[in-house]
Amino acid sequence: MDKQKTLKESAVYSGIALHTGVRSTLRFLPAGADAGIISRRVDLPGKPEVAARADKVVDVRRGTTIGEGACVAHTVEHIMASLHALQIDNAVIEMDGPEPPIADGSSLPFWKVLKAAGTVHGSISEYAVHPFSLWGKARRRGRALCYAMVRSTSSRVSVKAS
Repeated sequence: MDKQKTLKESAVYSGIALHTGVRSTLRFLPAGADAGIISRRVDLPGKPEVAARADKVVDVRRGTTIGEGACVAHTVEHIMASLHALQIDNAVIEMDGPEPPIADGSSLPFWKVLKAAGTVHGSISEYAVHPFSLWGKARRRGRALCYAMVRSTSSRVSVKAS
C-alpha cells in the first residue's frame, strides 16, 4: 500500500471569487499524517477549521459547501479535484474569505500551483477510503444507492434491493 502524501512546499493562489465577487487568497500548506484535507478560515476570529469530508457538506446549490460552526467554505470542488488528482492526502488550505477564486472555472490553475509545490510521502500508509473521498447515499423511487470513491486498481459493486 502506498504512503500518504502531503505538499513538499506551500503554494499560494489569488483571484476573484465567483459568487461573492471579492478578492480571495488561498494558501496551501503541508499537513501531518492522518490530518486529511482541512480548510482554515484565517479571516475569522480563532481561525476555525473544517475537514473536507462528505459528512461536512452543508450545501450543494451552485457548488459544494463544507461547514462546521462558523467555518464555511464555498465552492470547494475544484480544489478537491486538484488535490485528488495529485493524490494528496493531507493538506491545510488557508482561506481569507468564504470562497476560493474562480480562476478559469476549472481545477487546472489549482492543480498547477499544487504540482509546482511538489509532494512528499509520509510514513503512514494510505487509507482504503480517503478522508476526502466522495461517499454517500441517493434515493429515488423507493430505491437506495450507496457509493464510495476509492483509489484502487479494482472495484466491487454490491447491490441490495430494499
